[in-house]
Amino acid sequence: MLRASQALKRAEELIRKAIPFYAVNALLPPLAIFALSHGDSLVYLVLAPLVAYEIACLLSLALLLAGRSALTEYSVGSARRLLLAAGALGIFTAFVVGGLLVLKAKEGVALAVSARERVKREGAAK
Repeated sequence: MLRASQALKRAEELIRKAIPFYAVNALLPPLAIFALSHGDSLVYLVLAPLVAYEIACLLSLALLLAGRSALTEYSVGSARRLLLAAGALGIFTAFVVGGLLVLKAKEGVALAVSARERVKREGAAK
């Protein structure tokens, strides 16, 4: 059981490290729109892609925070699903590094789940 708790703590630490990558990347599209707003019609050409990217960034950030919340509540099944979605989106919306950190955290949660199941099986066998 100690190994499962250590894996969950490591996953929380990795998520804490990934949050700045998600947040900074979510700020880039509004800054780009602001910077391009001084141009004539250039902002209208890139407005739709930047808005779509901003929505993807905010969605991945929301999934990450929901996954972190589920992890702190020890709802590991939900945390695994949310972190998988946040990590997959994070590859594109968190400078790759953030997505990889979250996917690594998801692996830690999966390790904790397997350790808990092993302990339950051993306890049932006795």
